[in-house]
Amino acid sequence: MIVWLASYPRSGNTLLRTILRRCFGLCSMEDVRIDRPGEMRDNPDMIGHLEKEESWEEFYQKASTSNELFLVKTHLPPRDEAPFIYVVRDGRLSVKSYRKFHRDYNGIDKSIASLIVGDDDFGDWTTHYKVWNDRPGPERLLLRFEELVDVAMEDLKRIAGFIGYTGEITPWQNPIGQFREVEPNFFNRADTRFSADSCWGPAERFLFEQFHGELMRSLGYEEDLSCNFFLNQIPVEFRTMAEVMVPLLRRLAAENHEKTAVIHDLDRRLKAVTAQGDKRQFAMRYLFKRFARAIYR
Repeated sequence: MIVWLASYPRSGNTLLRTILRRCFGLCSMEDVRIDRPGEMRDNPDMIGHLEKEESWEEFYQKASTSNELFLVKTHLPPRDEAPFIYVVRDGRLSVKSYRKFHRDYNGIDKSIASLIVGDDDFGDWTTHYKVWNDRPGPERLLLRFEELVDVAMEDLKRIAGFIGYTGEITPWQNPIGQFREVEPNFFNRADTRFSADSCWGPAERFLFEQFHGELMRSLGYEEDLSCNFFLNQIPVEFRTMAEVMVPLLRRLAAENHEKTAVIHDLDRRLKAVTAQGDKRQFAMRYLFKRFARAIYR
């Protein structure tokens, strides 16, 4: 049985995996192979990461039909009706951390505005939450990032009950200081309250509220959300354009989620085909992936 560990990027997925490892002794996997070597991925005693030995198709078939528990991290849209744990964080903190992660870890300088509107492989914060949670059927457990930073025994028992764990639970001790020494550009500050920096000007605050204000309020993250104080600094033309563009961009973000999942699935299948090491086939896989991404943009 698979239990998905789902979240929008930089919302606490790695923190949850670390809790599962350190408090329950459970390891977890990712649905996308990690190509960057390092202790965090090679040493399962850190965050509990295990790499799959077989292809994704073989692993998924085995795990989804097994009575054994498999915990699988994902940022992709749901692909089945299996139970899932979804970690949510104040969207402003997720976007702020994700921008820093892109810049310092991936070497990609994305603007706050581009991440707010979902110009990213994983779409925008609200759409990601809704494609996972606004559907009937699957059992789910919603966890908040701020609950996990110093997770209490009561919450650990909730997690244990959801995944069917009946063993001993070790009290949580946050190892973030140790982790930052190993991967300083991967582990950011575990902020639980938003504070705007120079990248969050009036336009970014207005744009965020237009896109994500409704979900922020429904999740109880409305404190200091209103940008009414800044509206007089934003041209009327920009406000009107944003109000018109938001529904369109939300629809495009939802479509992007689906297309990203297709691209990842095609890439997995092509990797399986090229397992014999034929250089021409590797070149074909690379070109096909480039072609698929161009088609779906």
